[in-house]
Amino acid sequence: MIEKSNKKIYKLYFVYLISAVLMVLIRIASALNIFKFISDKYLDLFYSLLIQVFIMFIIPLTLYCLINKVKPKYVFDMCHYKKISVKVILISVAIGVLAFIVNLIVSSFFNGIISSFGYGGISGSGETETITIAQFLLSIFTSAILPAMCEEFMHRGLLLQGSRHIGFKKSILISALCFGLLHYNIEQVFFAFVGGLIMGYVAVVSKNIWPAVIIHFTNNFISCYISFASSRNLLFGNLDEVLYGIISKLNFVVYVMMIALICMGVVIGILKLCKVLYKIQIEDKVLANVQNAMGSVNNILDDESVYAMIQGNTVLNLTEKEYVDPVTRLLPKQKDVYKTNLKDNIFLITYLVLGGIITLFTLIWGFI
Repeated sequence: MIEKSNKKIYKLYFVYLISAVLMVLIRIASALNIFKFISDKYLDLFYSLLIQVFIMFIIPLTLYCLINKVKPKYVFDMCHYKKISVKVILISVAIGVLAFIVNLIVSSFFNGIISSFGYGGISGSGETETITIAQFLLSIFTSAILPAMCEEFMHRGLLLQGSRHIGFKKSILISALCFGLLHYNIEQVFFAFVGGLIMGYVAVVSKNIWPAVIIHFTNNFISCYISFASSRNLLFGNLDEVLYGIISKLNFVVYVMMIALICMGVVIGILKLCKVLYKIQIEDKVLANVQNAMGSVNNILDDESVYAMIQGNTVLNLTEKEYVDPVTRLLPKQKDVYKTNLKDNIFLITYLVLGGIITLFTLIWGFI
C-alpha cells in the first residue's frame, strides 16, 4: 500500500505543477494583451472561468484521473465531498468570519513590514468607482463562489487528501504553502498561507471538504462586500480606514500586544469551533456504523442518544480535559506514515522554486 502511495505522490505533484505553470502562462498572455479580442466588459469573467474552472478544476481532475487510471468519483470520494448539516454550515460560516479577521491582521502586519522598507505595491492607485449591484453580484460569483469551489478542490481536496499518507501535518502545511504561492503576489502570499492552514485543518478534522469551501467563500464574500460598501458609503465600507486610523495612533509595543491578543482570541475561537465539527463528524460516523449494523434506526436513536453512546465509550472521550490541545488531538491518527524522498518531491520542489521566484519578483517590482 505504501509503495502505491509512493508512486502516486510525485504524480500528484506533477499534476499540480502543470496547473501552476498553466496559470503562469495565462498571466503572461494577459500581460502581452493576447486576449484583447475579448471585450473589457467580459474580460474578468473570462479570466475567472479560465483560471478557476479549467486550470483549477477540470484540468487537474482530468490529468489525475488519466495518470492514475481512476474515475472522477474516486477523486471526489478521496476529497471527502460529503453531505453536511445546517449546523455544520453555520459553524463553518463563523470560522470563515474569524478567518477573515486573522487574514486582515496578517495582511496588515506583513504588508506594513514590507511597506516600511519602501515597497509601494504593484497595482496602481486611483479613485474608487461606484460598484453597481450587478457588478457586486458578478464579483461574488468570480471572486467568492468560483475560488471557493475550484481552489478548494485543488488544494484542500486533491493536494491535501492526495498526500495525506505523508502525514496530515505535512499535507496541511504543503497545501497551505502551495496555496499561498499560487497567488503569485507578495501582498497576498502571507494571509493566503495562514488561511490555507486554517482551511486545511478544518478539512482534515471534519473529514469533509465543504466546511473549507464555506470558509473560503465567507472570507472572499466579506472582501467583496467591503469593496462594494466602500464605493457606495454603506455599513463597514470604511472598515480598513477605521482600523488603520486606530493602528496609526498606537505605540508599536501596544500595537504588537493588541494584535497578539486578538489573534490568540480568534485562534482559540477557531479551535473551539473545530472541536465541535470534530464531535459532529464522530457522531455521524458512529450513527452510520449503528445504522449499517442494525438497519434504519432513525426512529430509535436521536442525536442525544448517539452522543451519549460516544461519551460512554472509553476510547472516544470527548471531554474538555481530553482535548486541551486540539491541534494535535483532533487530527486523525495515522499508521505507516510514508517518508518522502527526492524523487517523490521533485515536482513539488520545482513548483515551490517557481512560485517563490515569481512572488519575489512581485516584491522587487513593488520597489521600482
